[in-house]
Amino acid sequence: DVIALKANFATWRAERMTGLTGVDPFEYYCVDQFLKRFALSDDEVRAGLVGGGNDGGAGSVHFFVNRKLVRDDTELDPKAACTVNVVIMQVKQSQGFSPVEINKLVFFSDDFLDLSRQPSEYKTTYNARVLEVMQVFKDKYRLIAGAFPDVTIDYYYVTQADELPNKDAQGSGDRVTEKAREHLSNAKCTFHFINAEKLWTQVQLRAPKS
Repeated sequence: DVIALKANFATWRAERMTGLTGVDPFEYYCVDQFLKRFALSDDEVRAGLVGGGNDGGAGSVHFFVNRKLVRDDTELDPKAACTVNVVIMQVKQSQGFSPVEINKLVFFSDDFLDLSRQPSEYKTTYNARVLEVMQVFKDKYRLIAGAFPDVTIDYYYVTQADELPNKDAQGSGDRVTEKAREHLSNAKCTFHFINAEKLWTQVQLRAPKS
């Protein structure tokens, strides 16, 4: 799986990264794979990339309503909002599942999902891209919350390593989803541990045509 994955990534990088600058190739590769079901353009994928210094452990955050990416200029009809998806990803190319890295998402989730606090309160905690995405989520979700949409929050920790999460990592993942449900009690929250085998399985899935 690791060998096949590296070969596929090399081919993908040669074909896709020609016109993409300023992004981490492997991180983009992984985010692109797990957002296939939303059929995003390169610009839409990049809109959710927030990784760098002061990112709270999140490499990417994408927010969807009715399977459409929500950005600051997105017009939403509160009465028509049926589903909400939030996809938060960590990507580590060389290391396995680190409880320390996962625990960062506990604090990130507490800040990101707390609708009572404004992103301006976190200026010294998070980078500008995180604050932008956080502002969009808080503003847009408030508009549609009264329609009681079905909310799904998916956390992905992706590594190229061929190993499984230990009990400490699994416990940290549980703390992340528990923190998310403190703010959105009816949300379906899942922490996905993606190793080389699972990433390779995802890579082989075809993107939807419509």
